[in-house]
Amino acid sequence: ALSLCASMSALKPTPLCLRALAAAAGFEHAATRDLTPFLELRRPRDRALGLLAALAGWLPVEARLGHLTGGAALRTCLRRGWIGYDLALFRNVGGPHPPAASTASPGRS
Repeated sequence: ALSLCASMSALKPTPLCLRALAAAAGFEHAATRDLTPFLELRRPRDRALGLLAALAGWLPVEARLGHLTGGAALRTCLRRGWIGYDLALFRNVGGPHPPAASTASPGRS
């Protein structure tokens, strides 16, 4: 499964690749939840900013309003279902453990 991840582009990770990498690190997949429906994408403020971003494309001030264009593009992609936000939960089932925290104070022996 890791060879599958190695052959995939780093810009397009898949849930299967994420699970394979987690399994190799000693984790098992417990649950995944789509958080996208909890986003408020059609607020009046967002619509106004979308209109402003569209107008910015016609004006020579795009450099100063580029963040609005990016935000409008993100909202469009989310509304159309092209992208989303997922929360993936993994449990440690015996993989590598982080080193134990030291109880000694810094500077003291």
